[in-house]
Amino acid sequence: MRFPLAFPYETPRLRLVPVEDRHADVIWQWSRDPRFNEHVLWRQPQIPLQAKLFIDAAIAAWQAGIGFNYFAECKQTGATLARVEARLSRRRPGVAEVGMLIAPEVWSRGYATELTYFGLWFCFENLEREAVAIDASARNVASNRLLAKLGLHLLGEQDFPLAEGGVARLNRYVLTRDEFQVRLMAVLHGPGYRIPHEPVAPAATGMTTSETAAAQ
Repeated sequence: MRFPLAFPYETPRLRLVPVEDRHADVIWQWSRDPRFNEHVLWRQPQIPLQAKLFIDAAIAAWQAGIGFNYFAECKQTGATLARVEARLSRRRPGVAEVGMLIAPEVWSRGYATELTYFGLWFCFENLEREAVAIDASARNVASNRLLAKLGLHLLGEQDFPLAEGGVARLNRYVLTRDEFQVRLMAVLHGPGYRIPHEPVAPAATGMTTSETAAAQ
């Protein structure tokens, strides 16, 4: 881990804050909208406790140094609009993955673009992975279009088993660290983004020694 996890990260319109218990209420609220659940690979929470368990798992992954969830707040209103996760791949050494949730009421406003840039930066520059994979539902036209526009390569399709039965067809996109640095890094150094530029000692990253080792 090269940079502080609690750094005040920002995109042009969003402030990113580490996952907290209070975000269970946000997940519960989002999951009440059927549109939100259409492209999310989970069993829709039926009671608030299930949303809390989702957040508990995210906090546990953070503490273990294997996954880092940030919730995105609007700089103007303070409303929580999205969540972005950067995580180490369980199956592929050297690879990280980015996942995202956007509140349905702010779809198609470009927030996914800002958070994809941040997620890629975090995986390449903070987790120091050599490749990043992002999955998109084959039915989610907007997500597929965004990933292709940013230069990610379509690796192939896979069927993901759903908790309630059946499968979801996913498109897997990948990008290498070199491609990111050449094509996209300049955006992160442009107006509106706030990221650290100087690596810090492990003790200042917000992780314990064991957590730092797990992320390497």
